[in-house]
Amino acid sequence: MLVATINEGLQQGAISLEVGADGLSRGDYRMYECRVGGFPTKVFVQCLGADELHFRVAVCPTKNAEQWLPCMGAGFEVG
Repeated sequence: MLVATINEGLQQGAISLEVGADGLSRGDYRMYECRVGGFPTKVFVQCLGADELHFRVAVCPTKNAEQWLPCMGAGFEVG
């Protein structure tokens, strides 16, 4: 699931393999949507610095997913 959502993010231009090319700085985040295996997903990606990105994926996201995805441990609140 994670690999598929990362590949979708690369195709959409939401993230990049080139350092700094996606415009994210330490602490910045963005969300994007895609379909994986026919299921709708919302993806939260945050720049951790040191060329590292942190991902969280909600499959079949709830209507409040964007509110809860940035929160650790949101569980079924996101989907």
